[in-house]
Amino acid sequence: MSRYQIQLSARTVQWPAQCACCNGRAETTLRATTTRTTSKRLVTAARRHWDVPYCAACLGHIQKQRAAASTRKTGIGLAIVLAFLATFTTDYGLALGILAGLLLAGSISRSRALHEQAIALIIPEACASAAVAVEYLEWYGTLHTFVFTNPEYLDAFLLANDQKEHSDVRQVP
Repeated sequence: MSRYQIQLSARTVQWPAQCACCNGRAETTLRATTTRTTSKRLVTAARRHWDVPYCAACLGHIQKQRAAASTRKTGIGLAIVLAFLATFTTDYGLALGILAGLLLAGSISRSRALHEQAIALIIPEACASAAVAVEYLEWYGTLHTFVFTNPEYLDAFLLANDQKEHSDVRQVP
């Protein structure tokens, strides 16, 4: 899957009225957010977002893909905590170790099942990816950095924002 990064200088961004994933009719939006730390001494977080248009079908596979990632991360995190606790207790160490292994295996299995469901929901030859088609990476003043997985939507985005300064499009891993 190819991904394309662009920086756009704008106070407001125009989003084409089509699904960012499949280019179909957009029925809803999905918020693309980014967070940054605004100071080195006094750490404060600032958030920005843009509402990116999607169709209901693409929103469905994106939600399944997000659930898969969340299940995997949560399961791995809890398994690590249980394994860590198992090393410090003599009474329940073996039981906690076994529980950590079962939790890890179960979360990976559930994550794979959710990922397969997401893949089954994509529209062949239309959807750019099972995950989000537009990522909002960062901003600095009025300079915004986005990553697109759908090159046709990227072209429509550039056309909708043709009066605004932007970087060259570059392919990213």
